Amino acid sequence: MKRKFGDIFFVVFPLTAILFGALTYFLLNFKSLGPHGMMMALGLGVMCGMVFGIGVGYFVRSLEYAFDIDPSVDISTRLQLLLIGMGYRIDNQFQKIMTFQPTVRAGIFADRIRIEMMPGHIRMEGPHWHIEKIRATLGV
Repeated sequence: MKRKFGDIFFVVFPLTAILFGALTYFLLNFKSLGPHGMMMALGLGVMCGMVFGIGVGYFVRSLEYAFDIDPSVDISTRLQLLLIGMGYRIDNQFQKIMTFQPTVRAGIFADRIRIEMMPGHIRMEGPHWHIEKIRATLGV
């Protein structure tokens, strides 16, 4: 399932805004400032929500990429070695569909990568940042 920027942003933004707004209101004692303190906490919450929403939305969005390959090249082994080097391990393999699970080395915004191999064609789905890195390394 592809996750778009907007889908992630509209989940992370309100949750983060409420959390940071409430934390600043109660922990920084803005409660004693009355309505002015409430507005300050609300403004800080919205700003933190925007920053975290944009950051997480950009890095966690997923991408689906399909490309043609030369059937004489063993792309399966190349992909496995590349993903192991990036911090992924093979999670499941059913016929020509492989799923790779991230380890801690893959990064905080890593997610599962799914690769479907067909004769002369490959379709990859996963986090935008990692799929772009694979594409650049393979030169396609």
